[in-house]
Amino acid sequence: TEIFFACVLIALQAIFIARVVRQFKLIPEGQLFPSIVFILLCGVHPQTLSLSAVMLANVFFCFSLIPLFSIYQKKTVPIPLFNFGFLIGVSSIFYPPYFILLFLGVVGLIVLRGFKLSEFFQLIGGFINLYLLYMFVLYLFNLHGAFYEKQISSFFSPYIFSYVYSSKGWVALTWLIILVLICLSSYNYFLLKKSIQHQKIFDLLF
Repeated sequence: TEIFFACVLIALQAIFIARVVRQFKLIPEGQLFPSIVFILLCGVHPQTLSLSAVMLANVFFCFSLIPLFSIYQKKTVPIPLFNFGFLIGVSSIFYPPYFILLFLGVVGLIVLRGFKLSEFFQLIGGFINLYLLYMFVLYLFNLHGAFYEKQISSFFSPYIFSYVYSSKGWVALTWLIILVLICLSSYNYFLLKKSIQHQKIFDLLF
């Protein structure tokens, strides 16, 4: 059952990746290729085929890409920025380290529009509003203490830096390093004959 729901979430993320590629015309000649690669990579390791908090968090992160990329050359962007912050907040509820992706929104402001303090607060506002609502609900059901202990405290305690890698862990880490190197080496290829908007989006992605 868990594998089935994990596959559903993987398919959902693949659909949104394809939608982002199609909507912003990032790869006109092969719009489904990124989604296929994503699905194949999820099948490389058993942990990426299991239903996990990271998988749920990543779904909402995929949702957040569309409002973030859509801020380019718009006169006013309060709603897209608020939505991005809100979706990153949802992601961080499932997997707290995802809060660091707020930094992606700040970089997005710099790369796609130029940094403005008012727009930064709009982005942060979406994140804070989500947590205010969430904490209010937790407080009503007297679950705020459990959330802090099981999510916030456990994720940001020192033990997380003392992992011992097994042989499978080293294989997964090696694959990750190889994939990062392949991505970095293909940077110039993706920028070839692209418009300014596409170049900015690829700069943000890389």
